[in-house]
Amino acid sequence: MPAQIDAFLISLIWIDVDLAEPVSVGPLSKLRLRAEYETIVDNLRASNGYGDGLRLPWWRKKPPHFFWLYYFEQLLPEAVKGDKAWQSLAPLQISRPLAKLAQATDVAGDVRGYVSPLGTAIVAELRGRTTSALDPWVDRCHAIRNDEMTVNIEGQPERQQRLADLATDLRADLRTRLGQASATHALPEPFTIVTALKGDGVTSTSAPTKAIRQRFHAVAAWPAEWRQIVADTANDIPLRARDRATGDLLYGTSRGRAVWMPSRFMPKPVATPPDPKAKPAGKLTCYHHNLSLASLQTATLLGFVRELNALGGEPPLPLKPAVRRAAGLLGRLYGGADDMYQSACVSRQISDSGLIPAIDKLRAPYGMPPLKLRKEVAAH
Repeated sequence: MPAQIDAFLISLIWIDVDLAEPVSVGPLSKLRLRAEYETIVDNLRASNGYGDGLRLPWWRKKPPHFFWLYYFEQLLPEAVKGDKAWQSLAPLQISRPLAKLAQATDVAGDVRGYVSPLGTAIVAELRGRTTSALDPWVDRCHAIRNDEMTVNIEGQPERQQRLADLATDLRADLRTRLGQASATHALPEPFTIVTALKGDGVTSTSAPTKAIRQRFHAVAAWPAEWRQIVADTANDIPLRARDRATGDLLYGTSRGRAVWMPSRFMPKPVATPPDPKAKPAGKLTCYHHNLSLASLQTATLLGFVRELNALGGEPPLPLKPAVRRAAGLLGRLYGGADDMYQSACVSRQISDSGLIPAIDKLRAPYGMPPLKLRKEVAAH
């Protein structure tokens, strides 16, 4: 039986960092002021993580979000006060989805908005439920990314729209809420995470074939003529030894990540003897979400550095304290600090950005050494 995929998740992450001063007073324009941001976070903490159209994205107690738990140096959600959230340059989430999405009858999801002192982020997440061989599955993922789908926004007529165009419209709405001027540049291409949740026709003890690697390159790099591409094993991202099974693959490019882990989605071990590293299928959904959150926060910090670099390193006055924080956070994410979220995916994302020289330049005035991988970091 050839390999097939029965369920999958795809997330597309757009980051919009703009360091210009607000041009008007919007409902969220005070987020750039440290005192105001900390007050908002503490008020949300006092109301169980929700209130005034916002929520704390890390507010989940049982179990806590793995990414946020370690990003906040193993603090439980209720212990993350406003000052700690500011020091971590953490985003707040718009409490309601910005849009509901559907494509045909087998793909559905929504779009979430995030706002932080540094800018905004838009995250579309869709779940597909279909039994498909790998080639039509790749084409389906490309259709999700590139073709029109049904979009429902509260208070507006249903419409057909491409995700990239929808993200541009939603960015304009978030900018208005932050009091920012209309954007003069196009949104960058999204960073994507694609995870096969359930499949068949493979074993977790057989190494990924060239054909599988090619298909997962197709949903990590997004080449239009993907059938002509020979995928490179140099794009494989190392997994932790205690989690890795022979058949697992985490594939990364500068445009995204693709996750193929039969050891975690098989309904039961098919190897003889059974693979001791096989894990429940639900773990892959959590894995996908943690990877998405890590990618979102890393991309926001990198976007901040990119904009600072364009401005010659001088941000607006309210954001000057954020420079040191961003420089330190990126160093700890890149180097795999023991009390920080560790993942080779994040280290690779920082390397692929081409911003390491700019980050080192920001770190130098604060006595921080150049970025360095303190040890070999593997993906969780």
